[in-house]
Amino acid sequence: MVFNWRDDTEYYATVHDLNRLNEFLYIDVHFSSLLSVDVKTEVDFILKLTATNDYDLPKNKWTELSSSTHTRTVTCEKKSNCSRHTLVYEPYLNYQNYRLDLQVDPKTTREFITNIYIDVFFVRRGMTMFELFFRYVFVMLNIICFTYFVKRVRGYGFRTFDFEQKWVACLLLLLLLFNNPLWPILLLSSSGFVVFLDAFVTTIFFLGIWGFWLCLIDGYRYRPEERTIKKFYLPKFIPLFLLWLFFFIIYIWGQMHEKNDSQYETTNDIPGFITLEIIMFLIFLFYILWVIYACIRVFIEIKEKPDQKKRFYTFFIISAITFILTILVVSGGFVNSLRNTSLEFLATYVIYNSYLLSYSVALLPASKPTDKFSHTELDEDTTDLEESINKESENSDGVALHTHNYMKSEEESEKSSEKYSNSSSSSNETD
Repeated sequence: MVFNWRDDTEYYATVHDLNRLNEFLYIDVHFSSLLSVDVKTEVDFILKLTATNDYDLPKNKWTELSSSTHTRTVTCEKKSNCSRHTLVYEPYLNYQNYRLDLQVDPKTTREFITNIYIDVFFVRRGMTMFELFFRYVFVMLNIICFTYFVKRVRGYGFRTFDFEQKWVACLLLLLLLFNNPLWPILLLSSSGFVVFLDAFVTTIFFLGIWGFWLCLIDGYRYRPEERTIKKFYLPKFIPLFLLWLFFFIIYIWGQMHEKNDSQYETTNDIPGFITLEIIMFLIFLFYILWVIYACIRVFIEIKEKPDQKKRFYTFFIISAITFILTILVVSGGFVNSLRNTSLEFLATYVIYNSYLLSYSVALLPASKPTDKFSHTELDEDTTDLEESINKESENSDGVALHTHNYMKSEEESEKSSEKYSNSSSSSNETD
């Protein structure tokens, strides 16, 4: 909406017919400049946000939600639009009608500003239903794939899982949390715990993805017995945990402040917010350099392991595409902008769901020993072992019996020969 400059410098915008399916209300402002030079100045915005339901609208009964003054740094290029600033971000629509009253300090703006542009954003109800439908489609696919994956590999035992299979089994559970089957509660409830849970689930999934890429790429260089917690996982866990911690703090801090103050703007109202972003960026840059270094080392050493070359190349190509898309998603603004259109939302969730689901199918074993087959094979082996032992015992008993009979026959022959010799000697004496 365009508002012409007036002497009283007071403006207002009214939005009607909203409900929880519209998800949030986002109002921002920017100016247009007439000057032929660049301008940078401080502008005071006096804001008041009121709301009412349809049954109170004929009575002109409005409830004041917030009223405050915010100072923003406005920069304008010569004869162009000025920087955009957030006026209102209302994450929970408890009312059906909203009105924003705006006053701008004329002392700092009258000289170079001609028009004020106030933009109102909210999610269309059809988009919300679209998002809800595909969330549950992804949840069902996730459950089916995870169940089938576990069914195929459970006969081998978790300790016998391959390195990639252990990671994918854990990531499928995190993917279920990322798809968030409890997302409708976020629409219906304005509780701070729900906001915290949503932020935690989202950030913990990205932590799992980052750890999966780093550990799997670097893990190809080590034998299974060398991948110990102290020497292999702990050095990777420390920077990843710090990266997740800063990412989570920034995410939840912004969400909670926007919930408590609809006129809150993250970059201006958090002391040291830019410092937090710089620290997180440096840690993330260190992570990217580590991944690149691990890839180079693996490409050099994988030539000596031809059995793992195909597995690594498959993983590397799929993960590289997903990694690039992830960078584009994060740089494009995951929290707010990706929920504005159905295409952006669908692209975001298709990236991670298709990546993990397809990779889990690729890691399925060629055949799975069922429990019945395993017990039968064990019983047959046990039976064969018992039969061989019995045969050996029978053979040993037969040899012992034969030896005993042979010794007995020798004793009898000796006795008979002695008896014969005695009888011969007695007959000679008689003669």
